[in-house]
Amino acid sequence: MRDRLLVGPLALLLTALSGPVPAAENVATGDLAESRAWRALLHYRPTAGGEAVSAVVSDDFFLTSGGRTDPAAELDALRRALADGGRLPGRDRPAHCLFPARTVWLVDQLDLTPPDASACAELQRWQARLDPDGVSLVFPTAYTGSAASLFGHTLLRLDVERDGELLAHAVNFAAITGEDAGLGFAWRGLTGGYTGQFGVFAYYEKVRDYAWIENRDIWSYPLDLSAAERHRLVAHLWELRGAKFEYFFLNRNCAFQLLTLLEAVRPSLDLSRDFDWYAIPADTIRAVDSVPGLLGRPSFRPALGHRLQVAAGRMTPANRRLALAVSRGERAPDAAAIAALSPSARARVLELAHDHVYYRILVGRLPPAAGDARLQAILLARSRVQADIGRAEPATPAVAPHAGHASRRAGVSVVNEDGDWSLGLHGRVAYHDLLDPPGGYSEGTQLAFLSLDLRLDTRGDRIEIDRLGLLDIVSLRPRDALFDPWSWQLAAGLRQRPVSAPADPDGHLGAFVEGGPGLAWLLTDSITGYVFGLGSLDGNHGYTADYALGAGASAGVLATLRNGWRLRAEIGALDHVAGNSGHRHWASLTQQWSLADGLGLRARVTAEDTARHDLVRARLTLLAYF
Repeated sequence: MRDRLLVGPLALLLTALSGPVPAAENVATGDLAESRAWRALLHYRPTAGGEAVSAVVSDDFFLTSGGRTDPAAELDALRRALADGGRLPGRDRPAHCLFPARTVWLVDQLDLTPPDASACAELQRWQARLDPDGVSLVFPTAYTGSAASLFGHTLLRLDVERDGELLAHAVNFAAITGEDAGLGFAWRGLTGGYTGQFGVFAYYEKVRDYAWIENRDIWSYPLDLSAAERHRLVAHLWELRGAKFEYFFLNRNCAFQLLTLLEAVRPSLDLSRDFDWYAIPADTIRAVDSVPGLLGRPSFRPALGHRLQVAAGRMTPANRRLALAVSRGERAPDAAAIAALSPSARARVLELAHDHVYYRILVGRLPPAAGDARLQAILLARSRVQADIGRAEPATPAVAPHAGHASRRAGVSVVNEDGDWSLGLHGRVAYHDLLDPPGGYSEGTQLAFLSLDLRLDTRGDRIEIDRLGLLDIVSLRPRDALFDPWSWQLAAGLRQRPVSAPADPDGHLGAFVEGGPGLAWLLTDSITGYVFGLGSLDGNHGYTADYALGAGASAGVLATLRNGWRLRAEIGALDHVAGNSGHRHWASLTQQWSLADGLGLRARVTAEDTARHDLVRARLTLLAYF
């Protein structure tokens, strides 16, 4: 009786998983190992020489010792195992219980009798627990507190209508980094020093991590997957339990591997084709959106901090100060000043105080024991106030992440430097700077890497590099009554130092790294002011000592003046404290206008005073995003 109970559900699962198979996959047995479906299920990709190699590095994901590079041997091993009742040497479970998705596919291709499911009770429980009514692609926005999250993140959510969103399961791919941090973490992530792994988690844990602790807004895009494809996804996730993948931060990351997972679910997709060099989450969402009908209309979950700021904005400054005093334990929830308020104002004060205490507990700013006692006191006071004020809900941004500007950028410039004219060329691999169109991106966040600025001297027919940016990060995180984050910036690459006129035949291109901490504030709804402390290190043969260590500061404003018009004004001073003697003082004004989708016009004027000479440079650039 027990065996019959197990066989029945698995037979239904096998039927659902098989689903309709494209005619192109019904090929001769000898060609099956070359099919897209088989290669997607085992995550094979072609090497430069044309051979296949799987991104999975775990031996137990394969049936043969050379299976990672031999799709035909893997397929033949599975076929033989199924012919032998699923028995595998050295494995404690049959092949069809270990690898249900690839088994169903091969059974369908070869028109085999479905294997006996009596040994697959654990698989049955897995399928019943995850069995989704829908699948969503989830995008937590950029988080500048972690190098691994500078571009945002993508994961899948397995939606079950009866349970609601927070009780769904999340499918996440991440590097296995242990306790690593700092430069070692960055280096190993860039050079393949880690492996990555898929995991299935309670979705509310991810909401807690991203939206509550890290203060990241979350976008969710429903995917139009059939019931058979959803079942195939669950079966393939079973196969991937514990499987370790190659991991590289720039290209074999969460965003890329989710694309390969969708390709395993629907073999006709070719989503990962254009992401061999780098895979940015927003770009991969655009790739999914390029498939007609696959990506649905997104929904928006604001971060907890975002909600708190909206709630605080609905209150008078005096009442906001009362709420923060209660949150910090400086006033009791039933203090006379609070009791004197109208019921609705009192309710808002107490609710903001409650949510702020909760946030401070989550981020470790308040010990849980003290925080829980404070929460209980606030809730008790709130229960005595008869006022239904509704929750403060931030407005959904007008532009979703997939609809923002493309991350690649190219431009052509006209440059005037102290009366000398030249032409400029610009290119950037990724991703976004403070003056790019902000829609779809985190406000106040700049992350640009691999950018190149060239100048063509029209008199000497000579091209020189103005700047090669490896990385350029700016995080403007405004402070307010609720939050006191630090801002910061970091840039590294090659640049001209000292600044040379275009006619200078020598040029002085050298390596540099520059950055420092800062503070930012919202001056108005559309203007952010900031100050930064700066440190810099330049290595340059144009200096008398071949290097210069500098220290200084900068200050500026970033403004959105109207739709499509952005402005940044900045002044700064940096003096050399070691190595080459000298200084650099500057003032700059940069503006950008959006001319059309994917097209912008940027104007920049910089006045610079160095130990060598003073100059004024003006640059007008036509930019294209693609």
